[in-house]
Amino acid sequence: MRPHKVSKYSNYWLAILGLIVGCGHHSVTQPTVPATPQKRVAGPWRTLTAKEDDYQVSMPGAPVRSPLLGEGHKYLLSLYNFEAIYTSICLPLPSNLSEPDEIREFLNTMVGRELAIQRVETPEIVRDLTFMGKPGLEVVFSALNRDGGYSIVTLRFFVVNAKEYELGVAYSHGRGSLQDQQRFFDSFHLLSEPGKSVAYAPQPAPEHDRVEDLSFALPVGWRREPSVTGVGYALKSDATHAMSVLNMPDVFLIRTYSMSEFSKGTTLEQALETYKETVQKVDFEQIQKIADYARHNASPELQKLHLDPTRDFHIDTSKTMVDSVPAYKFVSSTVALVEGHPVRMHSTQLAFAYKDHIYTVTASYEQGRSLLMNPIAETFLASLHLEGQPGK
Repeated sequence: MRPHKVSKYSNYWLAILGLIVGCGHHSVTQPTVPATPQKRVAGPWRTLTAKEDDYQVSMPGAPVRSPLLGEGHKYLLSLYNFEAIYTSICLPLPSNLSEPDEIREFLNTMVGRELAIQRVETPEIVRDLTFMGKPGLEVVFSALNRDGGYSIVTLRFFVVNAKEYELGVAYSHGRGSLQDQQRFFDSFHLLSEPGKSVAYAPQPAPEHDRVEDLSFALPVGWRREPSVTGVGYALKSDATHAMSVLNMPDVFLIRTYSMSEFSKGTTLEQALETYKETVQKVDFEQIQKIADYARHNASPELQKLHLDPTRDFHIDTSKTMVDSVPAYKFVSSTVALVEGHPVRMHSTQLAFAYKDHIYTVTASYEQGRSLLMNPIAETFLASLHLEGQPGK
């Protein structure tokens, strides 16, 4: 296999991400680029035609050519004072990588280098892509911003016709649109091959697990372990992300309650109604304490939340089905204080009665990660299946 030179893109991305993130999980107060960027707001979608690099891509605004690291051709679009960044990069390769194994090795090196620079031990998501019959990679990771929040970064890497292409989107904490991101990625094509598009390579079948009569698909890279409360099981990701600094990882919970935990003579249906009433009871006294603490605390991080119990703490209840079994769906938002840091949490829970148990399945994560976590949670909840019920 021919040796190849590692490209300098990672250094470029380090500079770009420094505009909105600190370099790694422990550099919040030391951004790579200390200057305050000028605000640029979103405009109509524009098509960037890079004839010298043989590609087109669309962005939600007018991109500019980046002066960072003069080597190669790099285009940048920043929105909302760098709360969002779109970028496209092309750089000639020192050798023409053509064999799939060579390309895959090169891309793995690129991704590994990028993650090492950002001090990310395990990315949130890594997906194989295909483009013009050649392998590509998509990687998603998160890193802390200099303001104490974090950004979710999605990068795509390709090698075609002796050139390396990178597309990237970085959304600052709680910002961004999954539809806009996908529109940007889907718009990429070579001018010489306008009909060729990027596709996800076949993904491995998800691993299935089971608790009592309930089976489910584990998200890729997740594992099941006993809950820290000793009740039920927690599903956790091995990925490292910015919120793990606050000991607030994404957690999916599966719990079962036997009829012995309810009053004697209670039917299964009554037990489910009792559980629903318990969930819907909002502890406004505790909520007010958190709001008062945030209001009077000197920390700017707490002050800027402007907590309002009637706005920031609520539970929406609706009815749904798990297979053919009726279920309640609770969608809630709240603010938790974790080591003095205010964390806005989102939670979706399904509760249903089956045979002699009450099942509760919860997907909980920080609201600013919804862009990444919503699709994972929806896929997980849709995979639930009860033994004895018609298969999906």
